[in-house]
Amino acid sequence: MADAKLEVVIPCYRDKTRLRFCIEGLARQEPLPELVRFTCDGGDRDIQEWLDRAVDDRFEYRFHYLEPETELRREGIALNLAFHYCRAERALILSDDMVLAPGVLKAHTEEAADDEALVGIRRKVALHSIPTLSPRKWTYGQLDALVWRQDSRIVPPDKFPGGKPLKNGRGFLGCHVSVPMPAVRKIGGFDAMYCGGGSRGDVDLGERLLASEVKLIARPDLFAYHLDHDPTSNKLSLVDRAEALMQTSARRRIRVRNCGPIETLKEDENPWWNQ
Repeated sequence: MADAKLEVVIPCYRDKTRLRFCIEGLARQEPLPELVRFTCDGGDRDIQEWLDRAVDDRFEYRFHYLEPETELRREGIALNLAFHYCRAERALILSDDMVLAPGVLKAHTEEAADDEALVGIRRKVALHSIPTLSPRKWTYGQLDALVWRQDSRIVPPDKFPGGKPLKNGRGFLGCHVSVPMPAVRKIGGFDAMYCGGGSRGDVDLGERLLASEVKLIARPDLFAYHLDHDPTSNKLSLVDRAEALMQTSARRRIRVRNCGPIETLKEDENPWWNQ
C-alpha cells in the first residue's frame, strides 16, 4: 500500500476484553484507519491469532513483536519498535484500553499542522461497569452514561480556539496523542529506560518534542473513552521492574538512553527486531 498520512500505533499489554473495545472503536471511525500497528515487547505473542479474529478484515493492520518474553510492560520500547516501521507522516499513539469517539481519527489525520502534536483527552469509564457492556455491541450512549471523570484539560472552546497550547510535557498523555513522525525520529522516540505504567515516559517525550520546537496542543474536543483497569495490574513492583529492566536491557543490547534518530536503527544490525 502507499504510505499513509496517519498510522495508529497501539501497544498491547492489557486484557483482550479492553483491546476488543479499542478495535471496535477504530472499526467505527469514518473513514477507517489507513493502517494500525499493534506492538508488544515480550508479552503475549499468541495475541496475533486473536487479532486476526478481532479485526476481522475491517481495516489493515500489522503486528510487531520484540523477543524474548518478559514480565515487564515496556511500552516505550514497544512503541519505538512500531515507530521503526512507521511510514506515515503522523502516528496516533493509542493505549489498548482507549475507545475513540466518532470523528476523532479524522481530526487527528486532517487538523494538525506539520509542527503540532494533538493531545486528546480521556473520559474514564468506571471499572465495575465494564463487565456490563458487550465488547462488540456497545453504544456510545452507554459509554457516555458510565463516564465518571474527565481530564482536567477540558476548557471552554471559545477560550482556546483550535486547542489549548501546553507549556510543558506534564499534560502530554501518551495514551491518546498524534505526533509528527519526522520530529519523533529526530529525537529518537521514547526513552527506553521507562517501563511499566504511569506517565513518566510520556512527559519526557513531550518535553523533548517541545525542545525540538513541536507545539503541543491539547484538544478538549478530541476525546476517547478510557476503560478503567485494576491499578494493581502490574505484576512487578517499581524496584523489581527497574532491576529487571537493567538486566534485560543489557542482555538484549537495548540502549537505555536515546542516543540518536530512529532512522539509524537497521533490521540487519538489530536482530531482535521481529516483524
